[in-house]
Amino acid sequence: MNMAKTESKIQSLSQYIDVLHNTIDKGSFCYRGQVDHNWEAIPTLLRRPRIEAIRLQTILMRELLAAPHTLPYLRNQDPVEFLMLLQHFRIPTKLLDVSMDPLIALFFACYDTYKKYENVDGKVYIFSLEQYNKVKINTTELNIYKTGITADNYKELLIRRIDNKEHLFFEPLIKNPRMRIQDGAFFMFSTYTTENNDNCLSMEAFHSALNKHRKSQKNNNLLWYAHRIIDKNYKEKILKELDLQFSVNESMVYIDNYTIKSVEKFYRELYERSVNYYESTLKEKFDIPMDIS
Repeated sequence: MNMAKTESKIQSLSQYIDVLHNTIDKGSFCYRGQVDHNWEAIPTLLRRPRIEAIRLQTILMRELLAAPHTLPYLRNQDPVEFLMLLQHFRIPTKLLDVSMDPLIALFFACYDTYKKYENVDGKVYIFSLEQYNKVKINTTELNIYKTGITADNYKELLIRRIDNKEHLFFEPLIKNPRMRIQDGAFFMFSTYTTENNDNCLSMEAFHSALNKHRKSQKNNNLLWYAHRIIDKNYKEKILKELDLQFSVNESMVYIDNYTIKSVEKFYRELYERSVNYYESTLKEKFDIPMDIS
């Protein structure tokens, strides 16, 4: 599949659908919409310096163990499940949201909650799932995360579960209501990085670094991703078309009943406690092994 950056910007829903039908080869794909085309594809948490992001992630995991086992929408103590919930309730994690539905991605490339990016082109990323390894979900070897995490073994189990050396993909087996509507899936980013780099790798930088290595090894199995730019002058028009033709709109994408809002508040407070703990106590001194990457 080849989508050159010189191709025309998307100005209508029908044009977008034609692009999908005419340029995407057969296979499995996921999509991500961003309201500002200048943003790199990288999780919010990993926009912090690498060591700071790792420390905050570890504190969040520890908060999981300290909290009651009846956490909202959480069925076990699997760190991946926990990160998934935090991410979908708008808490910064090492996960990057994507959707299996290209229309949902188009919505997010056009929809601006706070009207800050109305004069900026949007972007839809397209990723082929065949080229990424997958996070294991609901396998027998993960049973230990249902009942077996203790204060003595959680560091080891945490590292084993989320210390990935490459960006991995996963689609949850069971989705919460908002995730189900958005047909949500995730990339779990690695916090490993290139030499002399204090920052984690965006999807663009990850592709570039891995492809450079593969070329040096005479390996032509290179990663790729595609994107289409959404014309800023047609965002509002496209949103109206999405609503009229497919009922994709704000009220459909964002389920905000009382339960959802209370769950989001619960996890937001958990995250804020973790940040405050890090800022006030552990910014200079930290008691978790730094090999958690």
